Amino acid sequence: IVEMLGEVDLPGPADLLARYPHELSGGQRQRVLVAQAVLCAPALVIADEPTSALDVTAQDSVLEVLGRLTRDRGIAVLMITHDMGVVARFCETVNVMYGGRLVECAGVDRLFSAPQHPYTVGLLDATPNPAAPSRQLVPVQGTQATRRGIRSTACAFVDRCPLASAACQAAPPLQQIAPGHSVACHHAGRMRRAAV
Repeated sequence: IVEMLGEVDLPGPADLLARYPHELSGGQRQRVLVAQAVLCAPALVIADEPTSALDVTAQDSVLEVLGRLTRDRGIAVLMITHDMGVVARFCETVNVMYGGRLVECAGVDRLFSAPQHPYTVGLLDATPNPAAPSRQLVPVQGTQATRRGIRSTACAFVDRCPLASAACQAAPPLQQIAPGHSVACHHAGRMRRAAV
């Protein structure tokens, strides 16, 4: 355990064994969880919002440690996050979900350069870009409908989509539009990103 705490870049790993969680920073606690997960030698680590509530420096540290340890040990990572910056930095393949449905699947480079679903476009347009600090962020309009346990037959994004039409009352299937790129939208490719 002490050795693994050292591998996640925690200073004084032996001393940490006598400390309570509230005595550690958020980034340190996240790295302890990474160590705990990797110590079990899993084939897959499911990381659900592993960087939420962390400052940018702590986020970077946690992602670097998680990436290094999983690469060195051949462990796959399923990253669940709303942070598109984390997706861009860490992921290889992206599955975008909305309302419990898969709406777009692509490699990270293709998804960021050629998003095809209106929700994916909205997510990317609402994400700050450090390389373009003066770029206006465009929020996704409306709010997600409350789910009451009944799955609608319409597209999950229909109430918020600027391209919604009568065809959207039937949820589109996920279809491949290019090698390694699938989208579930009747209007795939019709939306354009805001100026990046």
